Amino acid sequence: MTDDWDNIRNVWGYCDGHLYWKIKAGRGISVKRPGDAVAPVPDPLGYCYVTWQRKHYAVHRVVFLLVHGYLPECIDHIDGNPSNNAAENLRPATRLQNQFNRRTNIRSKTGIKNVTPHQGKWQVRFSIDRKTRHYVCYETIEEATAVAAKIRRELHGEYARHA
Repeated sequence: MTDDWDNIRNVWGYCDGHLYWKIKAGRGISVKRPGDAVAPVPDPLGYCYVTWQRKHYAVHRVVFLLVHGYLPECIDHIDGNPSNNAAENLRPATRLQNQFNRRTNIRSKTGIKNVTPHQGKWQVRFSIDRKTRHYVCYETIEEATAVAAKIRRELHGEYARHA
């Protein structure tokens, strides 16, 4: 952890799903007093940020640090909602595990993860170790969806996200 992150415990506290100020901060009308709620600012993707001494911190990283005492490589939002920063919705993850829990790509032709149209049928495809694996083509999208969900559970475990 850097020195910046070491000081975070002195600046903010976490209780009941919210950050609060532990110190007096700000100037003039916008003075924050100890115990005041922190007002995070969302970005276009839904992640929330707080600012201290002109540095921006992702709220989910601050919450994880305050609750668990360390910062993992990545922090995964279990429900996939980047603005839900409750401690019980955050878990440590590798970059790969975090990718497993991504939403369906907006460019998906089917709107279903790992299912693509192929010559009038429905193909299940996964990228494993940077290689695309093609599975059997199915007559119906329902069959392909069920097979993709089964393979996703096997490959991704608790990080599998189906929608």
